[in-house]
Amino acid sequence: FFGLGNKTIEKEIEKLVPKKDLLEVGDLDEMRDNFFIRIKDHLSRTSDLSPADIDAKMEYYKEYFENVKLHLNDNVSEDILYALALKDTVQTTLAAIDTHAPEYIAQLVVEHASDFNIHSVV
Repeated sequence: FFGLGNKTIEKEIEKLVPKKDLLEVGDLDEMRDNFFIRIKDHLSRTSDLSPADIDAKMEYYKEYFENVKLHLNDNVSEDILYALALKDTVQTTLAAIDTHAPEYIAQLVVEHASDFNIHSVV
């Protein structure tokens, strides 16, 4: 092939095909707990909500994510949903929740899951 070695061809292919980022998927319960702990911590530090109001918000977020999970329609597993959610910042996640319906977030999760090489760390 024009005198090019395999390594040169591989490098040229790598330029054309973008590498996927690694998405590490761990234990579902642990990821879910960590995700909601991050949100609660963020609300506690950045808002003037009472503890009762924070608890109410947390219940809303948990229900919201249950709705997102339902709209994934088995296209993406719940563990990948939480792995992607943990990859983003809390501020970005909360902004998305506050401005988009669960159906839309589910659609984004399905689209973005293919951007990653999924690696299980369990």
